[in-house]
Amino acid sequence: MSWLGALGDFRRSVVGLNRRNLACVFPHNPRASLPAVDDKVLAKERLVSCAIRVPETRLIVRQYRELATFFAMRSGWSDFVVKPVNGAGGRGFRLGEIDAEGGWRNHRGAPIDDEDLAFHLAAILAGEHTMDGHPDSILVEELLREDPAIAAVHGTRGVADVRVIACAGRSVLAMLRLPTALSGGAANLHKGGIGVGIDLATGVTTHAVRRGRTLERHPDTGVELSGIAIPDWSGIQAIAGRVNHAFAMDYLGVDCVLERRGTFVLEVNARPGLEIQLCNRRGLADAMAAAGVPIP
Repeated sequence: MSWLGALGDFRRSVVGLNRRNLACVFPHNPRASLPAVDDKVLAKERLVSCAIRVPETRLIVRQYRELATFFAMRSGWSDFVVKPVNGAGGRGFRLGEIDAEGGWRNHRGAPIDDEDLAFHLAAILAGEHTMDGHPDSILVEELLREDPAIAAVHGTRGVADVRVIACAGRSVLAMLRLPTALSGGAANLHKGGIGVGIDLATGVTTHAVRRGRTLERHPDTGVELSGIAIPDWSGIQAIAGRVNHAFAMDYLGVDCVLERRGTFVLEVNARPGLEIQLCNRRGLADAMAAAGVPIP
């Protein structure tokens, strides 16, 4: 087949938001089950009950007066990640690590201003990072220490993850999501992270994209992005299938972190984004059909 023919097949199999919602999300994910995924605290509780490893929860802040508790408890930590409980797309994500002098540093290694951090936490509680603008809570977690081989690819204080779209217990599409200096240490593509397609059969990365543009190397480290063998690839796919069953939902994006202690599930998404098609150069319709779950 010519490259023009291959391009035509790809375009015909690409799925947009409306078709994804009508053919993938609504039929496979009962509306009554969505809160168990959308709320990060409830999702973690479900995962823990199914013996799936997740980051340690340091604190949950639900009211403004509890912000003082965060700063008081922080003195006993060496790191933290804060995120909105009902946020999406990496919005509101912040991390901190303590340095040798006892000060706090962000993903770029710059000092953290506590006044700025307090303002950010208050904005999360006010609902600035939720889709509906309703008041929210703050989830504070440990900062996972990822596999050194993956950490060397991006070189930030953030954490890369592997996004697997799983349907009916089967892996449909997968990508390695890499943080950048631009993304603020978050791996989310909406914030400037990089998506690198993963061959499902081999667990080796293929094609990298950031904001619709092809990349050959990571812009911060210069590391080549294709040909990376993902550690514990069969384990990641097995965990993604277990997450399907844990939530009794058959269309989920499962974000796994290759931590030094093993594979952890960072988050679960009932409406995973569609950029994963670009970095795999494969449409979701074709991928779903290949997994045995064709869509109309």
